[in-house]
Amino acid sequence: MAVERNPAAYVFAGETGQPLWRSSLLEDHIRVKLLLVGLGWVNFQIMRRTHAGLGHHAKVDPKVAADQRGRVSG
Repeated sequence: MAVERNPAAYVFAGETGQPLWRSSLLEDHIRVKLLLVGLGWVNFQIMRRTHAGLGHHAKVDPKVAADQRGRVSG
């Protein structure tokens, strides 16, 4: 649930509306779900590579896939 309904608000915000740190997001929110399915060893690098591999397999445009992962491509 969003902290604010403001279009300029952060998507991943803490209770104060400030952005979450990547490590906090992983450890406090995502890791709990991963542990339930036996994937407690997964980190952001693995999720990023999985996204890349699945996008390649689905023939997603490489530029679109790179943009989704936050990579700047020329």
